[in-house]
Amino acid sequence: MSELFPVFLKLQGRRVLVAGAGAVAAGRVRQLVRARARVTVISPGVNGQLARLAGARRVKLVRRKLRRSDLDSDWFAVFRATDDPAVQKMVAQAARRRRMLLNVADQPQWCNFYMPALVRRGDLTIAIGTGGGGESWTIHLGMGDGNYSNIQVKDASGIREGDVVQVDANGNITRIR
Repeated sequence: MSELFPVFLKLQGRRVLVAGAGAVAAGRVRQLVRARARVTVISPGVNGQLARLAGARRVKLVRRKLRRSDLDSDWFAVFRATDDPAVQKMVAQAARRRRMLLNVADQPQWCNFYMPALVRRGDLTIAIGTGGGGESWTIHLGMGDGNYSNIQVKDASGIREGDVVQVDANGNITRIR
């Protein structure tokens, strides 16, 4: 895989489409709302958390299946969080053609960016990425202030349970002990 470029996006006011309305989609929507993106969720079904966000006018909810024509709009990014491979392929092709950012949950081959594991403390955000692949594991992260967070990440070659690691400004992980 080619080297990835880590970046934090300013999404405030940008139009973002989320296709799907399960637990994964809800997590993505929470992060997008926090970033003040203009979020539209398209799904025939919806979970309670997304319904509450729509009721509070934090997201626009369209209760139906995604249509090819939905991708003709001027979306900055598209998040696909569903189990339908045919729709994933359709979304990936349309996003590639229109040069949109695309993340398809659990399908890295369709993505042109990946969602990192996050730890937030005030203005500090730590993002850990694994290139979209590998086995899941958990990092127990100490923040130096007596608070700890567990974050779920995927494979980081050479790092084992119990290792102490250092993450540099470029996102490189170094095993300390």
